[in-house]
Amino acid sequence: MIACYLTLLPVAAATNLEEGIKLYNEKQYSNARLLLEKAVAESPTSWQAHYYLANTCLVLGQMTKAKFHYTMCQKNCAYGEILNHCQTGIARTEKHLPKAVSSTTEGKPATEAKAEGADESDDEKEESKPVTYADKVKEQNKAHILKLAQDDCEKLRKEAKEQIEYEATYEGRRWKNVETGERKFDISEERRHEIQQACEEKCRKIMDEAKRKADSIR
Repeated sequence: MIACYLTLLPVAAATNLEEGIKLYNEKQYSNARLLLEKAVAESPTSWQAHYYLANTCLVLGQMTKAKFHYTMCQKNCAYGEILNHCQTGIARTEKHLPKAVSSTTEGKPATEAKAEGADESDDEKEESKPVTYADKVKEQNKAHILKLAQDDCEKLRKEAKEQIEYEATYEGRRWKNVETGERKFDISEERRHEIQQACEEKCRKIMDEAKRKADSIR
C-alpha cells in the first residue's frame, strides 16, 4: 500500500525513502535510519518517511524518536490503516518511556521550593527549557530548507556570471581603455548591471519563500 504513494515525494526524498525501506526490510536498521532521516529532512511533511523512520526507531529501541515520528505521521496522513498502526506504535513506545516525575528540592515538591525562592526571569525559564528530539528535527528541517535555497541562489549567480561572459565574448562591442589603450570586447555596464540585478531579484524571492517555509515549521 505504501509503495504506491512514493511517487508523491520529491525525487531525492523518494530515493532515500525507497532505499531506507529496502534496508528496513533487510533488517539493516541502523543504515535504514540514516537514509530515512534524510528523507524526512528533505520532505518534512512526508508521512511515509515519518512512518518508516518511526518503525525503525522502535526496533532500535529509540522510543522517544519513534513516538515523535509516529505522531508526525498521524499529522500528515489521512489513511485509517496507517493511523491505526501509528497509534499502536505510540502505545508500545509509551510502555517503555519513563513516567514524568515532579522534581524536588530538599525533599519538598518543586512547587513549594519554587514558592520559597526568587522568581525566575523569562530568560532563565527559556534557558532551562530542555531541547527535545522534536526541537532538533525541526531545526534540522529549517536549516535544510534554507541550505537548498542558498544552493539555488549560488547556481543562479553562476549562471548570471556565465551569461555576462558569453555576451561579452560573442555579443559585446569593442571597447577601448582610455588609460592603457587596450581594446577588448565587452558589454556595457548597464547590461552587466541588468543581468546581475535580475539574478539578485530571483535570489531574493527564493530566500523569502524558503524563510516562509522554515518559519511555518512548528
